[in-house]
Parts: sequence; C-alpha cells; structure tokens
Amino acid sequence: MHLRSAFAAVLLAACTGDDDAATPPPETSTTTEVPGDAAGMNAWLHTKAYASWPKESAAHPSTGPHASSVLTFVNPTLEASLEAGAAEHPEGSAAVKEFLRDGEVTGWAAYVKTKPASEGGGGWYWYETFDVTPGRHSIEGQGKPLCAGCHAGGKDFVLTPFPLR
Repeated sequence: MHLRSAFAAVLLAACTGDDDAATPPPETSTTTEVPGDAAGMNAWLHTKAYASWPKESAAHPSTGPHASSVLTFVNPTLEASLEAGAAEHPEGSAAVKEFLRDGEVTGWAAYVKTKPASEGGGGWYWYETFDVTPGRHSIEGQGKPLCAGCHAGGKDFVLTPFPLR
C-alpha cells in the first residue's frame, strides 16, 4: 500500500505543475541556417530570412564587380567573429549582399563557411545571381575559384569593412 501511495503522489505531482513547463518548446525555425547549395540558397534568399541580421546603415556604391548599389548583411556568427578580430571565421559564418536598383533588390551575392578551415576559399560556399527569378543563379559552388580569388584579400575571405558602416 505504501508503494501505491508513493506512485500516486508522483503522478499527482507530475500532473499538477505548470502546464507550460510540461509543454515542449515550439520547433525552432531553420530559416536562419544558410543553405550550401544552389536550390536551397535561392529559395532561402527569397524568404529574406537574412533581413534581421546586422547590416550596413545604407546602400552604397559597390567597390567590387557585383552591382552599382549594394547593401551587406552579416549573420550573428560572422559579426561576433569580426568583432573579436578572429583571423579565421567559424563554420556557419555567412553574409548576404543585396544588389539594388532604385531601391529594389535585383540580385544577391551570398557566402557561407561550410567547413572549419577556409582551405584557400574551398571552405566557403559561394552564390551569386543577377536575376531574382526563383530558381535562377549565375555563379555558385563550393570553393568557387572566381569568388575565392576576388575575396582572397579579405580577412578569411570577408571583404566587408567592420564595424559595418
């Protein structure tokens, strides 16, 4: 009888607590996880999930080959690494550069570090499109030499000035 009373007490305690504590947290959105493939990246960019990331204060003329006017966003992982002055950014670091014309997005350049080491640019997935039509991309690939070559002068392939301006 003593065992039955103890069991009942445990059940009662489990059932009478705060309902919120027993409810599992909602599924976490994965929209901030940056894909490392063309189809995934294109679809993800169209969600504008990056829009909540730290960004430059205003669009400005591009200093590279991307477009006439650009606005760069960096994810919190990359921002923390830049803030710390890290020589090599951690896996998951990412940035998105919007190409703008008359305030409208006309394309994107994006990259995400997919490996712990940069491997001469091979540890980064690169993506660029000048066409915002869903499913379209111009240049993409893991370790894309064209992208890595231009970005080689940056801090672990990141050319965006920091702090963001």
